[in-house]
Amino acid sequence: MNAKDRIAIVAPDKFRGSAHQKELIETIATTLDDSGDFTKILKFEIADGGEGTSTIWRNLGWHEIKLIVAGPLGDLHQASIYQSPDQRKIGIELAECCGTKWLSGRQEPLDSSTFGLGQALKSAMALSPSEIIVALGGSASSDAGAGIAEALGLPYLDAQKKMVRRGLKGLGKFRRIDHEELERFRDSMQHIKVRILTDVANPICGKNGAIRSFGEQKGLNSIQRRYWDRVMYKAVKRLEKTTQTKLLGVLGFGAAGGTALAINLFFQGDIESGAEYCLQESGFLAALPQADLVVTGEGKLDSTTIQGKTVFKILTHCRNQSIDSLVVVGQGKKKIVKMIESEFPLTRIYSLTKLAASSSESLKNPHKYIKEAVTQYLKEKD
Repeated sequence: MNAKDRIAIVAPDKFRGSAHQKELIETIATTLDDSGDFTKILKFEIADGGEGTSTIWRNLGWHEIKLIVAGPLGDLHQASIYQSPDQRKIGIELAECCGTKWLSGRQEPLDSSTFGLGQALKSAMALSPSEIIVALGGSASSDAGAGIAEALGLPYLDAQKKMVRRGLKGLGKFRRIDHEELERFRDSMQHIKVRILTDVANPICGKNGAIRSFGEQKGLNSIQRRYWDRVMYKAVKRLEKTTQTKLLGVLGFGAAGGTALAINLFFQGDIESGAEYCLQESGFLAALPQADLVVTGEGKLDSTTIQGKTVFKILTHCRNQSIDSLVVVGQGKKKIVKMIESEFPLTRIYSLTKLAASSSESLKNPHKYIKEAVTQYLKEKD
């Protein structure tokens, strides 16, 4: 390669359980710089609109505001929300408030609640912003936003008009929500725009719904997933009836165990691609047209990658602008790798597991094999 005015962009997503994102970026950037093939290397910390989105806000100079909120099981902890320098926008990460990280490796799918996120939303409202951005992802619960409703003073009620218990368990006794109170709340929120960031388009119920698609990773077995999906269906049907709002079958409402549904219902929030938001706000999209090569990657390349994850969005933008791209992954599902390289002719994918001959070795020495992947790609391009 000729280094004359050649620019590379380094923008990998997280490698969970292996390399830290910042360290990963530096390893790739150093390898590219050492090759002498590029005159400028631009580095971006990216996310998919879920856990890690706060990195974007911090890099933009947003002010961190510390709160005390309830974790998924009600234990109080410190969390942060972020306020833009002009004080007009507030950013909230679900994972920071009531995500799986607060369960310390446990799985509590029936009792986990979104109450902590509701507390953060309430605190954000008190700051009188014109916009609240909620990054979904890393969710521990599947309560259809019942916890949020409780925190906002719009509780899900049972047949005796008492608040249902927190968590998915409580949805079995849900009968109604006070529609008049909901309308008053909506009216009071008309001056605030709420944006819901997610990388999934699942509806709330059914084969592709919140519980049947994501219940397993939260700790529900196949029998439980079918049972609780039916419970969810009945609860949402009642919610539709009492709020006179269509909720079933709406794409995206299944995000974070139905959290997207609740935020849309209460705040009339708009669902949008978390990946596109992060690529835009980080400055990646503005820098992309000048790039000759983009290096991205993630820990695992599988079917979820092509459902809206940041890496896939990056590859799509690169293809649309005829820019070479390299994807470094911890491990890649053969079928997905083949499909991407077929549909994206300027893209090459390197698996660290293949380079290291075992997943344990690649996890032990990720930077060694990341460097090897980048070096091998550059040699093949020559």
